[in-house]
Amino acid sequence: MKNLDLLFNWNSSGEGNKIKLEGNTLKVEIPSKKGLFNGKQIGIIIKTVNSIHKRYGNIKISIEFYLGKIEFIDKLTYVFLECICYYLIKHGHPVQVFMIVENNIRINGINSSPLLLLNKTKFNSICKFPDRFHFEIYGYHFRRVIRCEKEKTNYLGNLYEEIDRFLKPFSIDEKCRDEVALVVTELVGNACEHAETDCLVDIDVAPDFKKRCESSCTDTNYYYGINIAVIDFSEKLLGDSIKENILYTDKSVLSGRYLDVVEAYKYHKQHFHENYFEDDFCNITSFQSKISGRKEKFSTGGTGLPKLIKSLEDKSDTHRCYVISGNRCINFYQGILEYNENGWIGFNNEKNYTSDVPEENVVGECLINMPGTAYNFNFVMKGVKI
Repeated sequence: MKNLDLLFNWNSSGEGNKIKLEGNTLKVEIPSKKGLFNGKQIGIIIKTVNSIHKRYGNIKISIEFYLGKIEFIDKLTYVFLECICYYLIKHGHPVQVFMIVENNIRINGINSSPLLLLNKTKFNSICKFPDRFHFEIYGYHFRRVIRCEKEKTNYLGNLYEEIDRFLKPFSIDEKCRDEVALVVTELVGNACEHAETDCLVDIDVAPDFKKRCESSCTDTNYYYGINIAVIDFSEKLLGDSIKENILYTDKSVLSGRYLDVVEAYKYHKQHFHENYFEDDFCNITSFQSKISGRKEKFSTGGTGLPKLIKSLEDKSDTHRCYVISGNRCINFYQGILEYNENGWIGFNNEKNYTSDVPEENVVGECLINMPGTAYNFNFVMKGVKI
C-alpha cells in the first residue's frame, strides 16, 4: 500500500516495548490497561518495529506479538494493526499475532480480519495475508485497497455499486445504503485525486446483536452494526490545502465564501489554546460546504460529508465516528453536525463557524502521528434477525 512507510517515519521518536530474542524469533509483549487495546498500543507497536529495524537492520527475523486477552476500542484500531503486519510481511518478516479478542458489535469484523491468518504457526497462512489485506468481499466483510494510479474512469461509480450490492442482502434500507456508499466514495475520491495516494476501505456488517442490559430490561430488539474504516497514507494532511491555498495565499485572488473563511480565521486565531490549534481550524474548514482547498477549483468546492454522517447517526441507536490526521482528531458528535442557514457548520451547538469555536472534546489529540487521513465510522441500528 502506497506510503505506508510514512506511518513508521512519522512515529520514529521514543522507544518501543521490550523485545526478547529466542533463536531467530523476536517475541514482543504489548500490555494493555484492563485489556482495552487502542491507539496507545498501536503507537507502542510502531515504535517497537522501528526499534527492531534500528537494531537488526535488514535481517528478516521472525516477529511474534503477544497481545493477550483484549478488546479493540474500534474497527480502525485493529485495521491499523493489520497495516503494521502487512508492512512487516512485505519487508520479509514472518509475523505471528497471538491474541484472544472479546467480540462486540463495534468490532465484529475482527472475525473476518486477515489478522486471523497470523494467529497460527503455518507459514502458508502468513503468505496469504497480503492478498486478504488488499481484497475480500465475502459474507459480512467488504475490503478493498484502491490504487490511485491504476483505477480506471468511473472507479468511484463502480465502487458505489459494489458497496450497495454488498449491503443489500442485509435488509439495510436503500437510503441508508446510499448514504454509506456516498460517504465512502467521497473519502476514496479525496485520497486518490486530492492526496494522490492509495486508499484502504474496510466495511463489515455485524448482525443479530441484542443490548446488554439489566434483567428488568424489556428491549428484545435485534441490532446490527455497520462498521467502516477508510485510510490513506500521505504527507498531505486533512487541512493542509486550506492552510496553504486559503489562509496563506494572496487575498486578492479570493472571493465570496473564501473571504468568509479568512474572516473566521481571524476570530478563531484569537481563541487558539492548548486544546485548540490552527490545524484544528483548518480541519473543520475542510468540511465546510462549497469550500475547496484546491486552487483550481475555488468556486466549486464543497462537501456534504457531515450531513451524510449526521443522517446515519440519526438512524442509529449508538455511534462512534471520528477522523484523525497528523496528531489531531475530530469527533463527529451527532448534535454538532448541522449546517446553519448560510451553509456553515460550526461543530458547536450554535451552528456558528465564523465567530464561535468547536465544542469541547470535538477536537483533540491523536495517540499516534497519522500521515494522511483515517476515518472510523460505527453505526448501530435497530433491525431484524438475519
